[in-house]
Amino acid sequence: MSKEYKSPPHKLIKFFEKSRDDWEETAKKRREKIRDLEARVRDLEASRASWREKAKTALEKIEEKEKITDNLQNELAEIKEERTILRRECEEYKKKLKR
Repeated sequence: MSKEYKSPPHKLIKFFEKSRDDWEETAKKRREKIRDLEARVRDLEASRASWREKAKTALEKIEEKEKITDNLQNELAEIKEERTILRRECEEYKKKLKR
């Protein structure tokens, strides 16, 4: 089924060519925008993965330092206890010497 147009063919041709060119330009801009957005998503995903790895490494370091701190605190408590025992022994020894 063909349509009958009232406008002369030269005007219709010009109109349809402009319409096609406009559509092609719009499609080209959309493809460029899609490409740019895909690149941005790719970059953001890489950045996020990088930060996730950095955070994981930082948490591991924190846990390691917490273990070291706990060990040092335990050693310090043992040393203080030994010091207290040695002071008592020293006082007892001084008392024995005074007698």
